[in-house]
Amino acid sequence: LLENVSSYATWRHDEVPEWEAIRYVAERADCLVLLDINNIVVNAHNHGFDPVTFLDGIPAERVAQHHLSGHLDLGTHRFDDHAHEVPDEVWALFREARKRFGQVPTVVEWDGDVPELPRVLEESAKAIAIDAELHPADPVAIDFHPEPAPAAGDAPPRTAADLAAWWEAMRQDLPLDSLSDRLAPHEHLRPRLHTYVSGFYVRQAKALSSSFPRTAELLGGRLQETVRAYLLAHPSDDPALENLGRHLPEFLDDTVIAGVAALERARGESLIAPDPSREPLPPITPETFAVAVPVVVPSLRLVRVDAAILEAWGKTGHEADIAGVVFWRPQTVVRHDLLRADEVEALELARRGASFAAICDVFAGSPEPLTRAQQVLGGWSRHGQVSGLRPPTPAHEETGCSPGC
Repeated sequence: LLENVSSYATWRHDEVPEWEAIRYVAERADCLVLLDINNIVVNAHNHGFDPVTFLDGIPAERVAQHHLSGHLDLGTHRFDDHAHEVPDEVWALFREARKRFGQVPTVVEWDGDVPELPRVLEESAKAIAIDAELHPADPVAIDFHPEPAPAAGDAPPRTAADLAAWWEAMRQDLPLDSLSDRLAPHEHLRPRLHTYVSGFYVRQAKALSSSFPRTAELLGGRLQETVRAYLLAHPSDDPALENLGRHLPEFLDDTVIAGVAALERARGESLIAPDPSREPLPPITPETFAVAVPVVVPSLRLVRVDAAILEAWGKTGHEADIAGVVFWRPQTVVRHDLLRADEVEALELARRGASFAAICDVFAGSPEPLTRAQQVLGGWSRHGQVSGLRPPTPAHEETGCSPGC
């Protein structure tokens, strides 16, 4: 789905309005459109166009979903903050959208200063009521007073250079004064532009702190400079903010904090990993049981640790021989367990595709090897860390280990 976003400034030399650009991209990509009604109202105020004209410019057959939310009136501009109830003019435009596009699935977004659930559900009920009562009728009058559209400038375009400077200001969280030469003719836009410069960095910094809460706590006063340096070294290249910190453990120079970051990264990866396949596994015969391969669930993550990392992570009072932490997600909640060295070695072999027999050999040095193997491997099945056994490949039957083991 292609969604229309809120914006706070436009390029003087824009050649087409936003709705034409969306229509063009949707048609060329042959994709559907997620129409954010609040963003249309916000942009109409900020840039001086009629919101109904926006609706009229979108092909009805492309619209697959609507979003509703609130916004903030800052005087100089409207800001899409998802922290307020849906305002009347958004509801009015929603009615117009339903007339044109029908009752497509709709989401009410409220993710800042979120009230109690019943209050949020009241907003959903309003949308349901509009659908229930709506029928062909005269167009709804919308009380709308946008700012005048800015006049087209005559200066030659510097779009590429402006974009490069703008990107550096956002990427490095630079003060707007760094763009003073470019802002001089547009000083009145400074409050709007601040939304971009500060918002880009702040949103990513919050995402990292949310995904790595203990790491952020350990960094303390170094958090801001560390986050800025990390984002410069590893700019976002993934649409999911959950993956923004995937290089953070390797980036940190403190080995203990890096170890804690690796644990938090593993937990996050486990949470969003796919579920195990529901396809039945091929049968195992008595002859192939020893060389059968455990099927590790996709959500399983294994991290080696030492006592200092465990203590920094907040796990104290455990046995000194803890060597690793395993994360997995049996259903919807991520679980973790502390592992001894032989458990870590066995699980690493299983993840690399080793045979049942090769994994059991790990416990040969235990006082009671068979009992220890049954305890560990049986726990994998009971806890949902493996989903079963699969037959080996022909090469695996000879070596007892799959390629890469």
